[in-house]
Amino acid sequence: MGDFLIKLIVVQTIIFGVVIFFLKLVLTKDTESSVNRLETSYEDVKKKKDEIAQRIKEIEDEYNRKKQEAENVASEIKDKATQEAYEIKESAFKRAKVESEDIITKAQKTINKIHDDIRKETETKMVERCGSMISRILSKTAVTQINNILWDEFLKELENANFGTIDSGVNSVDVVCAMPLDDKQRSKIGELLSVKLKKGLSLNETIDNSVLAGAILRFGTLTLDGSLASKINEIVLAEKQHIEERV
Repeated sequence: MGDFLIKLIVVQTIIFGVVIFFLKLVLTKDTESSVNRLETSYEDVKKKKDEIAQRIKEIEDEYNRKKQEAENVASEIKDKATQEAYEIKESAFKRAKVESEDIITKAQKTINKIHDDIRKETETKMVERCGSMISRILSKTAVTQINNILWDEFLKELENANFGTIDSGVNSVDVVCAMPLDDKQRSKIGELLSVKLKKGLSLNETIDNSVLAGAILRFGTLTLDGSLASKINEIVLAEKQHIEERV
């Protein structure tokens, strides 16, 4: 009985040993398989992590690139806007300058015209005043004598005048005088012009009291002035210039 128990114990021990061995073997294989699966999973996770990290880096690089491009575009837009604003300002300044200069020029022309009108009006009034004074001071006989003297002087000036600029197509002359021409005066000027121009001219006589004395001849666009009004006007201008030079 005792031997049987011992044998039974030995058999059981052997069986347990074999079972434990197989269990150990199975467990070892399962453990290795699990470890291998863990290692594989770890590698997969690590790979995924690396891929995610790379993707994140690429996304960050792309973001930074886009950000830099946006900043460059914004800078270009800002610079362009600044340049356009400057050009608009410069253009506005130039237009304002041109307009102001134009206004000043027009104002100056207006002022000059007013001065010229005032000067002409003043000179005309002075000549008229002188003519009125002469008419009141001198008798008709004296005025007639002055007229004849001026006519004689004017005819002498015509003898030395250059008629080369007169158009050959001119066939008449306008004679503006303060008093009607007498036959002698009319004949004298007709002969003088006929000699100078190598042809006869018809005389168109006009009486104008503003001439005061003497006469004015007009050949088309050419005017020869031998009137007393012109001589008074010359004296007025000379006196005016003399006063301005003293001032």
